[in-house]
Amino acid sequence: MHKSLIKIAAFLLLGATASAAWAQSSIQGRVTRVENASLLHVQGVRLSLEGIVTPQDDSPLGREARGALRGLTWEARLICVLGEGSAAEVRPARCYFWDQTKPEAIRAELGEADKQPDHEAWLLYGDLAARLVQLGLARDCPALTGGRYASLETKSALQRIALPEACSP
Repeated sequence: MHKSLIKIAAFLLLGATASAAWAQSSIQGRVTRVENASLLHVQGVRLSLEGIVTPQDDSPLGREARGALRGLTWEARLICVLGEGSAAEVRPARCYFWDQTKPEAIRAELGEADKQPDHEAWLLYGDLAARLVQLGLARDCPALTGGRYASLETKSALQRIALPEACSP
């Protein structure tokens, strides 16, 4: 019985941590799991990289993209600005490498500044989605980003990764 109570307490604690993170506007920490090329876990919260389209999970390019995301985030500390609305268990987010984040970019992201940085500047701010697009392992979803990552798209990605209708501007 004692072990059961410990398991229940641990479950409630993890649930409270995830619920608290769900209510936050940003979350920071290390990546604990990479599910696919755009879905990762930070502090027990499932996050979907917002604004990009990645290849099918079971395709060779999808496996390559998942591996790249694992490599990029291994031992990395991220700060993720959480987006609005999503599937019940996944939160959309824009994630940045903590050591490369510029405070003015995060303030702009949270709506505390008047001007967003230009498209090329996203790489300078350590934007994880921008890195995947630049590597040719993801594409910009213009309907969600307004074309934020379009200038970073590679010819290879344009040919190999189809955009769903929902990404049409």
